[in-house]
Amino acid sequence: TPSNLCANGTASSVFSFTTANINCNRFSSTDTPINIPDNTAAGINSTVTVPNIDGVSITDVNVTLNMTHPWIGDISIVLISPKGTRVNLVSSRDDSGDNYTNTVFDDSATNTIDTNIAPYTGSFLPQVTLSKFNNEISSGDWVLSISDNGADDIGTIDSWSIEICGTLPPDTDGDGITDNIDNCINTINTDQADFDGDSIGDICDPDIDNDG
Repeated sequence: TPSNLCANGTASSVFSFTTANINCNRFSSTDTPINIPDNTAAGINSTVTVPNIDGVSITDVNVTLNMTHPWIGDISIVLISPKGTRVNLVSSRDDSGDNYTNTVFDDSATNTIDTNIAPYTGSFLPQVTLSKFNNEISSGDWVLSISDNGADDIGTIDSWSIEICGTLPPDTDGDGITDNIDNCINTINTDQADFDGDSIGDICDPDIDNDG
């Protein structure tokens, strides 16, 4: 109860709150280096797979890229989440510089990718915010799609990685197995038994032997 020489006050209600644990992990490409086709809108894709066990409900995404190219303005870069959400990190533009070298696309950066010069070493704001991925589940295939939209110059995706931060996905049935990997999300099913291998747990599978 608050009190001073002038008067006594009334105690306020007690409030409490908890904060979610944020987990961050980095996943690196294993299919690079990859040559980038010259002057081809379809471009080339590189894929990084986040295992189910590492899946989180996304709160932050950062991308680090190393690319060799003698006219970086030809290049467009799109990151695609397992859910299919697309974020344009940078679109082809007037930039005759060489390469991306340890370039980090980060919503928390202060420099923009549009107002700096190659090789863009350091952290930069992407052209479209990476927060578009927030609240998606991170597990699955992340695709970096890169196209060269000008003639006469060829390049290579040397390497890239994605850092993903987030909270553990929900566990609707409270069985200790998060919904993104639980084969019966509404029924306690700790053994995850799946006789017919259809990704529906036996305890909630209306056709356990898959005979129709």
